Amino acid sequence: NPVWGEAHDTTESALVGERLDFQQELAIPSSSQATAAAEAILSKMRLTKARGVILIPPNCGQELFDVVELTDAVANQSAVKFRVVGIRFEYQPRQARYEHRLILGAP
Repeated sequence: NPVWGEAHDTTESALVGERLDFQQELAIPSSSQATAAAEAILSKMRLTKARGVILIPPNCGQELFDVVELTDAVANQSAVKFRVVGIRFEYQPRQARYEHRLILGAP
């Protein structure tokens, strides 16, 4: 007998409407464990979703999943926290410029 579980993000649904994502896990024996797995998958999707990108000077201490705090007076943002979900090190030889591109997600 197949078991199933579900998780729902009401904030995301209010923004873009409902979207269905189906994932099959054959090793889950009960509905309660299937619901827990669905919530974990939704939480991972929420954390890894890109919310923006910033370019910074190279920083050897920057790591994935660090929480960074940004302040931008022009955009009227003060101490907004983001989690780093991606890092790219880029070199532009024509300008002789090194930079880190940080992909930001939910804190």
